[in-house]
Amino acid sequence: MDTTLEPPFPTEIWEHIFRNCPLPDLKRFRLVCHRWNAIVTGCPALWRRFHVRFWPRTEALSPAVLPPVKQASFECNVEAVSSWWPRFAGKLEELAFDAGDVSITALFGMLKHCPNLKRLRLSGVWFTDGEVDYDFSLHYVEELSICDIYLNEIELPSLLTSILPCLKKFSLSYVDHWQGTFAINCWTYFIHDVQDTLQSLELPSDFFLVRKLCQMNQLQLKHVHLSTDCSPQPWDMELWITFCRSQQSLQDLILSGAYTTNEILCVAVQNLPNLKRLRSGLTCSRQIIPTFLNSPTTLQKASICGFSANLQFRSWLSPTLTELKLMCVSIGDGIQYLISSPNLVNLSLVNCDLSGCRVPKGNLSVLRHLKLSSGQISPEMLAYMLSCHPQLETAGFYNMESVDRGTLVRHVRFGCTSALVRPPQWKSCSITSRRLIWAKVREKFDSAYPN
Repeated sequence: MDTTLEPPFPTEIWEHIFRNCPLPDLKRFRLVCHRWNAIVTGCPALWRRFHVRFWPRTEALSPAVLPPVKQASFECNVEAVSSWWPRFAGKLEELAFDAGDVSITALFGMLKHCPNLKRLRLSGVWFTDGEVDYDFSLHYVEELSICDIYLNEIELPSLLTSILPCLKKFSLSYVDHWQGTFAINCWTYFIHDVQDTLQSLELPSDFFLVRKLCQMNQLQLKHVHLSTDCSPQPWDMELWITFCRSQQSLQDLILSGAYTTNEILCVAVQNLPNLKRLRSGLTCSRQIIPTFLNSPTTLQKASICGFSANLQFRSWLSPTLTELKLMCVSIGDGIQYLISSPNLVNLSLVNCDLSGCRVPKGNLSVLRHLKLSSGQISPEMLAYMLSCHPQLETAGFYNMESVDRGTLVRHVRFGCTSALVRPPQWKSCSITSRRLIWAKVREKFDSAYPN
């Protein structure tokens, strides 16, 4: 490109352009703007927009030019790095190893030059043995994520403990049990050693780990994510009660998997006095009365995936519950208890069939935000939900075959025909179909990769 054709903008203008233009356009600017490296290097605000990914699996890692960035990931074998690494690593806040064989010597040698690191992810990595220099500390690292790594009898967890004195969030999403109990024991000791600072924990389905957590007196978590995919192994309710009673500071609970029952969730909401947010699966071959949503608790937000479960609501929701998301459930006439609950202001129904619901009668709700996605709804129920809720402010519809723009326009213009309520004071209403989304995706793809 003839650089004389480049607009003679001052650096501040280029920074503003780069900060606000879409990522596909940034790639083009990098190819044609001769001041690219100088501008990016001099603007820390731009560093966060870029991510360096090391991909070569066979070539030696010796990149000639690297922009200053906050994030970097390795998807290759790493045995050693040369003099380029300290200059590059000094600004990193997030570092990930997502594949390949990594020498334990190289790992700690690289971490030593990352004084500003905040997040570390190790996923799909096979570690090889070597000498380790761990005479340093990464005081800013608050998040560590581990998934499907092979320790090869290396005491990696204990080595990490020595350099991560301020860890707040630990995610152990998968442990390969063919390594035996070695890996489980190592990570159990690791959690024990960092329990004083740990606030957030994600664990796979392993009762041994949960049992060990109950024995850690200094462990006071605020966020817990547990997998409940226990295969045919029965849920240990006594252990679950003990765990909940040991975590009185817990505010966020996620139970992912297909083996969570109403009883399990009842134990959680009744024994966690500070629980504010709950996200869980829920499955049963019979009808379920979700009593965990009815009991007076501190729960404010709940997101439930029912795996086609039949939920039978028999009463209003907990008075503290203000936000509810239901996915893949049948709720039948229980809809009347949802939309007329005294304090529920945000309701989202995803892949829920409302076509057979009878239109409720009686009191109107305080509902302000409604979202319906990938489900069925009768015209009468749609009219009731949109027109007879005077405080409704926003409504969103995604892939709802029975909802079209004409119907929404009529409700927006004319509101409710009843003289007992005023028309809804809407601030926004949107409708989106898969066809429209794919059209936009194709448009962006064509603009990013023209023929």
